[in-house]
Amino acid sequence: MVENSNDGDELETKTKRDTLMVFKSHRGPVLCGSLSKDVQFAVTGGADSKVYLHDLRTFGSVILTMTFFGKELYTYVDFSYDDRYIAIGDNNGTIQVYKKYINLNALIVHQHECNEKFVWIQWHHTILNRLLGLSLDGRIYSWDVPSRPKSIKPFNAETTTACLTSDGNKLIVGCRTGTLNVVDLITGVLLTTVTPDIGHTSDITSVDCHANNLIISGAMDGKTIISDANTGEVIIVLHDVYVGKQRNIMQFFGMREFCDPSVMRNWTESIAIQKNVVLPMAATGTFWGEIFIWDVESKLMQHKLTHGGVTRLMWKENTSILFSASMYGNIKSFNGTTGECLYTFKCEGLSHLHSFCLSSDGKKMLTTTDDGVAVFDIEDDLLTES
Repeated sequence: MVENSNDGDELETKTKRDTLMVFKSHRGPVLCGSLSKDVQFAVTGGADSKVYLHDLRTFGSVILTMTFFGKELYTYVDFSYDDRYIAIGDNNGTIQVYKKYINLNALIVHQHECNEKFVWIQWHHTILNRLLGLSLDGRIYSWDVPSRPKSIKPFNAETTTACLTSDGNKLIVGCRTGTLNVVDLITGVLLTTVTPDIGHTSDITSVDCHANNLIISGAMDGKTIISDANTGEVIIVLHDVYVGKQRNIMQFFGMREFCDPSVMRNWTESIAIQKNVVLPMAATGTFWGEIFIWDVESKLMQHKLTHGGVTRLMWKENTSILFSASMYGNIKSFNGTTGECLYTFKCEGLSHLHSFCLSSDGKKMLTTTDDGVAVFDIEDDLLTES
């Protein structure tokens, strides 16, 4: 295992990349954004109750405004895989789907209001124009747009996050109790459960699934665990952020029986598994800014990196390049094989980074912050690193 520190000012200055274009359409924080699969358009949603469609061919000019009644905060926007539809979700449990025409008018084709807010929304990656949603109370919705939605409720628990398996047939659902539920989306049956007595004991914060049905999950109990989606068995505890640190904080406060790890405020915030089975790599990032690169096959740590306040990790498709987003308004890219920091991308303003995404061709990146939207060109030399 190699430990790298990549927070030096000198290195950051050398590797900083400038923005390609900046959008200032929203008044207030921009909470989410997405790039179309043809990389010609971007859609953004904000705290100003507006969703904008931008034309990247004209440097982000707004070509369509979707304004709704009320004071919704739009927390999810994304294009379907054929760019035919735009899905929009708000903080009140409403999902709207728009059909995008060639003349760039948009017609609403579906709207659904849920009694509970959605904690997870995603277009299905193997079934065209199927939109999935998970509500806070554990109900799973499925829309074959433009048809009406169907829903199942295979368990009773308050949920926090979810992920689809690689084959798209199962949904891994994380709960506030620390439970992981594996649901068959074809039959609607609860297949397996990783229970708190063998797994996590508090809110699941992030989860991802490998092609061989291995689940990697993180929770506010500080543990990162690998479990089996087929059997519900815990295979290994990869990491525990409180091991070796709880004793230090007890000594600092002079309390021999101090045992509440929540005071330390650290947990696994994001998990990303490289879906290419030729590259058996996974990354986990903590709230305190530690990034761990793992070999999925051996379950061994390869690198420990630093990037303050990790909020999301994402692998560049079919490469060993890892992108890490920080709450402090920047994104770093790392070579997952060597642990080297390749570039630092400084987002718009100095405020909180809410979201980022990579284009389908891997050549552009979009970020949203309290101060606006920025699009970066990702250079070819970064893309060819491996």
